[in-house]
Amino acid sequence: MHVVETLSQNTNMLLSSMMGEDRWKDVRNENQEKAVELIRGRLDRFCEEMSSELTACPFIVEEVRVQQSRPEEVIIDTIDKESFDIVVMGSHGHGGLAGTMMGSTARRVVRRSKIPALVIHI
Repeated sequence: MHVVETLSQNTNMLLSSMMGEDRWKDVRNENQEKAVELIRGRLDRFCEEMSSELTACPFIVEEVRVQQSRPEEVIIDTIDKESFDIVVMGSHGHGGLAGTMMGSTARRVVRRSKIPALVIHI
């Protein structure tokens, strides 16, 4: 799952007025499709790289989700509604001490998650 931060209402209105509502909607849909393709490609490459070490890739991806909203809210809501054993998140570590702190989204998910969370610096 990948959650794109929602743009402010002012930004959405500005882009919609500059590009036209239909074109802005098309751009958002295209970006969502590209994100799904990128995620699937990364998972496929990972499985290929690991094929020499594993007899079968343990990552069977049934669904790639890309949503636009507040990331921590969507992640916590998904955890609460579905059955998962662990949350694994990548974090860029954009904080006061870049590289040493986890990102704010990861930090909020770790605090609120009812299941274990693993944060990986990317």
